[in-house]
Amino acid sequence: MHRLISCLVATVLIAPIAASAQSKKPLDHSAYDIWKTIEDQEISDDGRWVLYALVPQEGDAELRIQSANGETSYTIPRGRSARFTDDGTFVVTLIKPEHILVKEAKQQKQKPDEQPKDSLGILDLSTGDVLRIERVKSFKVPEEGEPDSSTGPGQAGEREQQPQQEEEEEKKEEKDNQVGTVLVLRDLNTGAERRYESIVEYTFSDAGDRLAYAASSKDGSADGVFSVVTNDGVSTALMTGEGIYKAVAFDDAGEQVAFLSNRDDYQADQPAFILYHWQDGKDEASAIAAGGSAGIPDGWWVSESGQVSFSESGERVLFRTA
Repeated sequence: MHRLISCLVATVLIAPIAASAQSKKPLDHSAYDIWKTIEDQEISDDGRWVLYALVPQEGDAELRIQSANGETSYTIPRGRSARFTDDGTFVVTLIKPEHILVKEAKQQKQKPDEQPKDSLGILDLSTGDVLRIERVKSFKVPEEGEPDSSTGPGQAGEREQQPQQEEEEEKKEEKDNQVGTVLVLRDLNTGAERRYESIVEYTFSDAGDRLAYAASSKDGSADGVFSVVTNDGVSTALMTGEGIYKAVAFDDAGEQVAFLSNRDDYQADQPAFILYHWQDGKDEASAIAAGGSAGIPDGWWVSESGQVSFSESGERVLFRTA
């Protein structure tokens, strides 16, 4: 098989450039600020679309989406961190606030809840229509969609709390773990949404048929790790109780969940984290590794830093110790 490459060759005309150089303004930092780099580039799984962000040194980025045949193109001002859905029918992206508004907010030393927030943009590639949802912290789409599923392409996003809610939370007693926000699970084909409260972390199974999340509330009543079958939206508790829950991970098959928590030692001055495991069909998660477990040296314990993951076979869980 021949591997081919083509390139555009520019002919350099030395004399004219040298002659006109005297009248051109030397480059300085004001020129650097308008130079743009290409970031966030991605190709759809079916190879029919490409996207990338044009990002200036200072100013607003621009997300560009173009069909591989060059016949169709779309632009979303200030789009960043964009993703294609697995079936190549939608692009989901964060839409950043205008650079000048963010700059002014910092200059005025506005409180975090008063500063401009990101929005979420959902582009329908068949029509070019963009749905915009305000005050979104983050989003995720499944690695592999299920085209025949009744739910269609899925997307989950974490919403920012409204300012008045944040003010109320600040007045309450401090708690060590983070207070969660609203998680929205949306069917991109139908627009149907389900909401889950007090979420601090979430992840899809590769196939998108399950969603797992960690929840945390100020009084601890909502704390825990939960699993959702995205077809029906029903949430099932894998483990609950006051504490910190983090590093939630699925295995490749979407049938096992592992995570870290200090629930059983939460009241201690320096609570120890434990690695927990849940498998489809079990009532609740069980502890599988902690300080003193076989293979963990004396004086070492399960580290709360870093991610948890499964081996490709699903027979091992990888985690950090400290």
